[in-house]
Amino acid sequence: MVIARKALRGFTLIELLVVIAIIAVLVALLLPAVQQARESARRATCKANLKQVGLALQNYAETHSILPPGSINRGRYNQGGTTPNPWTRVLNHTGWLMLLPFIDQAPLYDQVDFNCATNGWLHGDIAGGTVACGWGASNPNFVNGIHSTRLKVLLCPSDDGFDRYANHTDAAHWLATNHAHTNYLFVGGSHWAGWDRPNLYPSYADSTGQVIMPDGTLPSVRGRGSFGVNGAARFSDMTDGASNTIVVGESAIRNRTDVNARAGIWAADRHQGTWVMTHPNIDPNHINNFRYHINGGLEHKGRTGGNPAVDDPRHHECVLSSVHTGGAHAVKGDGAVVWLNETMNHTVFASMGRIADGTGLSQGDE
Repeated sequence: MVIARKALRGFTLIELLVVIAIIAVLVALLLPAVQQARESARRATCKANLKQVGLALQNYAETHSILPPGSINRGRYNQGGTTPNPWTRVLNHTGWLMLLPFIDQAPLYDQVDFNCATNGWLHGDIAGGTVACGWGASNPNFVNGIHSTRLKVLLCPSDDGFDRYANHTDAAHWLATNHAHTNYLFVGGSHWAGWDRPNLYPSYADSTGQVIMPDGTLPSVRGRGSFGVNGAARFSDMTDGASNTIVVGESAIRNRTDVNARAGIWAADRHQGTWVMTHPNIDPNHINNFRYHINGGLEHKGRTGGNPAVDDPRHHECVLSSVHTGGAHAVKGDGAVVWLNETMNHTVFASMGRIADGTGLSQGDE
């Protein structure tokens, strides 16, 4: 007797292809949502980092009655060098070093020797050629790796350039080899009222800086931000109101390893890479209004004050910038974190970077 077997039936090639195609479509639809969710989480972490920075600044000011100096004894050369520094010794420390105990980094703070340079062209040599805390084995800051320590609280997880170190050794912008990056910079106010005007801050009084305001006047003191060289503001100095003043802003690292576009470093001052600056000019189309604006590029076609033939999309140094779409985060004097859109009014943005320009212009919190 012959027993009939039930035929076994599998998937045909066409059916398999259809299933694969359906899965591919579903993945294609799902992937952007997953990526968006991940970026949302990274952006939330970035905002949380800045909230911690804002709290650290509040605690520091409560302890010392003043914000930490943006940088200390900045420069390339010490007295006796080709370009003498107005102070005895170049140190190039930053306010982040002062804030270490307030961002849960007290052990790292305890390793810092504030008498030794954290960065500098002559590495801390003093007048007369005497070497004090030179580069390498004689400098405890470098032996302990202070300058190369990456701090997650100072890095935006959305920025995939966070693991790059600055390796520029050009004399024009000071030595910065193997320094760990930061995504967050101190706000120095209007361009020329910040890094190049150290006399703005030690006594926080008179100034000889020249800052062109939107109304065409030159009230340089009005161009001051919260941080400067060898000094900084007290909250009582923020006559525009702490809630109207940004004190720290994001700074992109990605795509800024070129010598013309340096990323920020946290442990040491550098001519470009320590500050967020603004530059509104009486000419609304002036090149500096655009390259010092949020996510501003080095040049923009058709703008006055720059080469109209150049169109470089990279962020300019010292601007508020991020890899987030459409803007960047900033911390206000009251500790709040605000999202600033790159299309916001230039004058309003510039006013937020200055502590006492009398306008009180601002934008709401995120």
